Amino acid sequence: MSERRTRILLVQMPRLLSDILKDLISAERDIEVAGEALTRDGLPALAEQTRCDIVVLGSDRSEPPPECLALLEARPHVRLIGVSSDGRSLFLYERGRRQTPLGQMSPRELLSVIRASVRADASSV
Repeated sequence: MSERRTRILLVQMPRLLSDILKDLISAERDIEVAGEALTRDGLPALAEQTRCDIVVLGSDRSEPPPECLALLEARPHVRLIGVSSDGRSLFLYERGRRQTPLGQMSPRELLSVIRASVRADASSV
Protein backbone atom coordinates (compact mmCIF):
# COMPACT_ATOMS: atom_id res chain seq x y z
CA MET A 1 0.00 0.00 0.00
CA SER A 2 1.45 3.37 -0.96
CA GLU A 3 1.64 6.28 1.47
CA ARG A 4 -0.28 9.47 0.89
CA ARG A 5 1.70 12.06 -1.02
CA THR A 6 2.41 15.45 0.55
CA ARG A 7 0.21 18.00 -1.22
CA ILE A 8 1.67 21.43 -2.02
CA LEU A 9 -0.27 24.57 -2.87
CA LEU A 10 1.79 27.22 -4.69
CA VAL A 11 0.50 30.75 -4.06
CA GLN A 12 1.55 34.07 -5.54
CA MET A 13 4.84 32.65 -6.79
CA PRO A 14 6.93 34.30 -9.51
CA ARG A 15 6.33 32.27 -12.66
CA LEU A 16 9.93 31.18 -13.18
CA LEU A 17 10.24 29.95 -9.61
CA SER A 18 6.85 28.25 -9.80
CA ASP A 19 7.87 26.43 -12.99
CA ILE A 20 11.17 25.32 -11.43
CA LEU A 21 9.39 23.98 -8.34
CA LYS A 22 6.70 22.20 -10.38
CA ASP A 23 9.35 20.51 -12.53
CA LEU A 24 11.34 19.47 -9.49
CA ILE A 25 8.28 18.21 -7.58
CA SER A 26 6.98 16.27 -10.59
CA ALA A 27 9.99 13.96 -10.29
CA GLU A 28 9.29 13.21 -6.61
CA ARG A 29 7.27 10.19 -5.50
CA ASP A 30 6.17 11.56 -2.13
CA ILE A 31 5.25 15.17 -3.03
CA GLU A 32 2.77 16.61 -5.52
CA VAL A 33 1.51 20.05 -6.51
CA ALA A 34 -2.15 20.09 -5.48
CA GLY A 35 -2.88 23.52 -6.90
CA GLU A 36 -1.64 26.94 -7.81
CA ALA A 37 -3.07 30.42 -7.22
CA LEU A 38 -1.93 33.78 -8.52
CA THR A 39 -3.13 35.65 -5.40
CA ARG A 40 -3.76 35.01 -1.69
CA ASP A 41 -7.47 35.78 -2.09
CA GLY A 42 -9.56 33.07 -0.45
CA LEU A 43 -6.49 31.21 0.77
CA PRO A 44 -8.18 29.29 3.63
CA ALA A 45 -10.92 28.02 1.28
CA LEU A 46 -8.38 27.11 -1.42
CA ALA A 47 -6.28 25.19 1.11
CA GLU A 48 -9.41 23.29 2.17
CA GLN A 49 -10.41 22.60 -1.44
CA THR A 50 -6.98 21.27 -2.44
CA ARG A 51 -6.46 19.39 0.85
CA CYS A 52 -2.91 20.73 0.91
CA ASP A 53 -0.36 19.98 3.61
CA ILE A 54 2.02 22.79 2.75
CA VAL A 55 1.47 26.23 1.22
CA VAL A 56 4.48 27.74 -0.52
CA LEU A 57 3.80 31.46 -0.71
CA GLY A 58 5.66 34.16 -2.62
CA SER A 59 6.03 37.00 -0.11
CA ASP A 60 8.63 39.46 1.14
CA ARG A 61 6.64 40.42 4.24
CA SER A 62 8.25 40.07 7.63
CA GLU A 63 4.90 39.17 9.19
CA PRO A 64 2.33 36.75 7.80
CA PRO A 65 -0.26 38.50 5.60
CA PRO A 66 -3.84 38.50 7.01
CA GLU A 67 -4.96 35.71 4.67
CA CYS A 68 -2.15 33.54 6.01
CA LEU A 69 -3.09 34.20 9.61
CA ALA A 70 -6.65 33.16 8.76
CA LEU A 71 -5.32 29.99 7.12
CA LEU A 72 -3.14 29.11 10.10
CA GLU A 73 -6.08 29.59 12.47
CA ALA A 74 -8.52 27.61 10.31
CA ARG A 75 -6.11 24.80 9.40
CA PRO A 76 -3.33 24.68 12.02
CA HIS A 77 -1.84 21.48 10.58
CA VAL A 78 -1.00 23.24 7.30
CA ARG A 79 2.59 24.45 7.10
CA LEU A 80 3.22 27.80 5.42
CA ILE A 81 6.59 28.42 3.80
CA GLY A 82 7.29 31.90 2.44
CA VAL A 83 9.68 32.45 -0.45
CA SER A 84 11.11 35.90 -1.20
CA SER A 85 10.36 37.37 -4.62
CA ASP A 86 13.96 36.78 -5.72
CA GLY A 87 13.58 33.12 -4.71
CA ARG A 88 16.64 33.16 -2.48
CA SER A 89 15.29 33.41 1.06
CA LEU A 90 12.76 31.21 2.79
CA PHE A 91 10.91 31.53 6.05
CA LEU A 92 8.36 29.49 7.94
CA TYR A 93 5.19 31.24 9.13
CA GLU A 94 3.59 29.81 12.25
CA ARG A 95 0.53 30.59 14.34
CA GLY A 96 0.83 33.62 16.56
CA ARG A 97 2.53 35.75 13.87
CA ARG A 98 5.82 33.94 14.38
CA GLN A 99 8.20 33.84 11.46
CA THR A 100 11.27 31.64 11.42
CA PRO A 101 13.91 32.65 8.85
CA LEU A 102 15.23 29.64 6.95
CA GLY A 103 17.84 31.61 5.02
CA GLN A 104 18.96 31.11 1.46
CA MET A 105 18.12 27.79 -0.13
CA SER A 106 18.09 26.03 -3.44
CA PRO A 107 14.87 24.46 -4.77
CA ARG A 108 16.24 21.03 -3.73
CA GLU A 109 16.81 22.31 -0.20
CA LEU A 110 13.22 23.58 -0.19
CA LEU A 111 12.07 20.00 -0.82
CA SER A 112 14.07 18.93 2.23
CA VAL A 113 12.33 21.61 4.32
CA ILE A 114 8.94 20.40 3.06
CA ARG A 115 9.74 16.82 4.01
CA ALA A 116 11.08 17.87 7.44
CA SER A 117 7.91 19.92 8.10
CA VAL A 118 5.70 16.97 7.28
CA ARG A 119 7.76 14.61 9.46
CA ALA A 120 7.68 17.09 12.37
CA ASP A 121 3.90 17.39 12.04
CA ALA A 122 3.47 13.61 11.92
CA SER A 123 5.61 13.09 15.03
CA SER A 124 3.59 15.64 17.02
CA VAL A 125 0.31 13.76 16.42
